[in-house]
Amino acid sequence: MSNFLGIDKVLDYGLYLRGIVITLYAIVIFRMNLSRLYGNHSALDFIIYIILGAILGEAIVNNIPLLPSIIVCTLIITMYRLLAFLTYKSHRIGKYIKGEKIILIKNGKFIKRNLECTRITRNDIMQSLRLQSGLSNLRLVNTAILERGGQISFQMKPQLKKP
Repeated sequence: MSNFLGIDKVLDYGLYLRGIVITLYAIVIFRMNLSRLYGNHSALDFIIYIILGAILGEAIVNNIPLLPSIIVCTLIITMYRLLAFLTYKSHRIGKYIKGEKIILIKNGKFIKRNLECTRITRNDIMQSLRLQSGLSNLRLVNTAILERGGQISFQMKPQLKKP
């Protein structure tokens, strides 16, 4: 019974440390210009889903004992909740965990440096404009912003706004 639960491995702090280190590492990796990958979910949400799925999958096939797997998952979820709380309380922490908005078009002009660093093309912007507003003329756009959640939002030129 102790082998099934993994009681003899409960004090395997390396396993817990690996879970935390991998989560933090994954946050760094996914924050590096992959904000469009996960739609309405934050990078942290996406990372947590993958890590928990992997850990629980390994526990199911008995590659990792059950009890340490549950403890690691509990630690990761606790860390996730703590990071969410800190993100809510601190703009600085929120900026690193959830990212910041990036202006792609300002005053009707493309900001080439921001397009390059986000790897967003003019065609990507056109597609978002068509999908969101049904318009296909970039001359109508005053500002385009890559939001923290990965969507591109648009502010139209004042004289062309819909009533």
